[in-house]
Amino acid sequence: MPRIIHAPRASVSLLVLLTAWLSAAAARAAPAPQEPDGFPPVPPPPPVLFPSQEGEQPSRPFAGVHQGRPFLRAPGDDFRLYPGGLFETDWRSSFGPGVSDVPAGSFLVPYLVVRRARLELSGELGQSFAFVAGLELGGERMGEGAAAGSRFAPADASRGRVQPAEVSASYLLRPWLSFTVGQVNAPFSLENRTPERARSMFERNLAIAGLAVPDDKELGALVWGELFGPRTLAYELGVFSGGGRSRPAVDAWPDFVGRVFSRPLAPTGDSTFRRFAQIGLSARYGGRDQDLVDYDYSAIATGQGFVLWQPAYADSYGRPVRVLPSGRQRAIGGELRLPVDIPGTGRVLDLRAEAYYVANQTREAVAGYELSHTERFGRFKGIGWYGLVSFWPWGEGLPAEEPGVTRPVHLDLDRPAPPLRRGLELLAIAAGINANYSGATRLGSRADANTPDANVAVYQLGGAVQYWHGSNLRAGIGYSLYVVPEAGEPRANQALVPGSLVADAAGNPGAGSTLHELTGRVAVGF
Repeated sequence: MPRIIHAPRASVSLLVLLTAWLSAAAARAAPAPQEPDGFPPVPPPPPVLFPSQEGEQPSRPFAGVHQGRPFLRAPGDDFRLYPGGLFETDWRSSFGPGVSDVPAGSFLVPYLVVRRARLELSGELGQSFAFVAGLELGGERMGEGAAAGSRFAPADASRGRVQPAEVSASYLLRPWLSFTVGQVNAPFSLENRTPERARSMFERNLAIAGLAVPDDKELGALVWGELFGPRTLAYELGVFSGGGRSRPAVDAWPDFVGRVFSRPLAPTGDSTFRRFAQIGLSARYGGRDQDLVDYDYSAIATGQGFVLWQPAYADSYGRPVRVLPSGRQRAIGGELRLPVDIPGTGRVLDLRAEAYYVANQTREAVAGYELSHTERFGRFKGIGWYGLVSFWPWGEGLPAEEPGVTRPVHLDLDRPAPPLRRGLELLAIAAGINANYSGATRLGSRADANTPDANVAVYQLGGAVQYWHGSNLRAGIGYSLYVVPEAGEPRANQALVPGSLVADAAGNPGAGSTLHELTGRVAVGF
């Protein structure tokens, strides 16, 4: 029988430990397993398109509100959207000689109305492309359609007419060279280049809306930029169809419109006056083809839509005659802004003024025969001017958005948003139109016995008190007095007020040369 020898227990344990150590050492020495061939390398991170991408934390919000504007952005921050809108509700009332005597339905009674309802979507693609697309109710200008015979042509959303607001695409090549194509505020005057939600007056003033640039928006192409620093020297030059937002181009005669403005003291200091004192020049040159253009010359209306001067009349045969733009259309003038610090108060007195000379050729045609026969050729020329004073007795002291500056929306998400500017604004304005319309002055035209040939003189005095919460909320009340010297005497002044529309028993025009308008507005914008 074989002899069995038993190993000691300690030797067995030592052997087990040695085996485990050798296995672990072999595993550490073995090369790492190779990934199978055929898989593509891990792609590099996307390029940095916005400065806010550098050092971006996963917790950074992709949606929110910054400087009063909602925003959405893609995870790579190469695409941004800015939803927006503007909603204005007005209370309107008029008083003065003849107001209570005009026919019912004249809009001179107190009433509430939605002035404007706009929805808008802006955005950015990288750092070089921007766009905006807006639709609105109530985008018409005051006085539009006045040649149809009515003296009351207010603009409000209740008409149910949806039309484009600003619709544009921009390419920002350099700070000194950018391009915009689409429907934009025409680059003419400080007032017209101020966005609607940021204008001091509820409506554009008499001189700008009635004479200098009646159609606020135009369709065309714009090149613009800023030299030597922000706003130090800025230019905006464009080619436009010339028909305004409500009419597509019907002829091939474009309008050349341009504006140049400068803040020459901006590089020299940080005071309010040095940073914002501004001077500028605007000009416009274009034409209208008499064989193709059949829309009316722009009426002159108040801020609530009463038509002070109407581009229509009845000739000696009782036929309705319309005044149409025809031939050369020219305008030139300048702007001035002087924001002055009031010593010891921390407050600012903001002074603005503009004046423009306009010379537009016209023609007259019997209603219904606009494209087949012209009665005579004339011209409308004159000067429109205004001066405005703004003071903030409480709050930040300057508007949240700079007057006269319209740029694509851009938010700097790298910096904390500054507090929204809130405050109470008091303002006063004086404006006027000193013009002349003569219906038969060109191309050997013969005047009818009723053809107008006289001055058009209208003045506006007014003011407003309003509370601002940034540009997001506005609530205020405004007053305007319109003065028409020698109203009711067509050989002296062609403009009229309600008191001129009501004749006495003998058929003589009514008395009175003034119209008072009171407007309350609540507006929400974002």
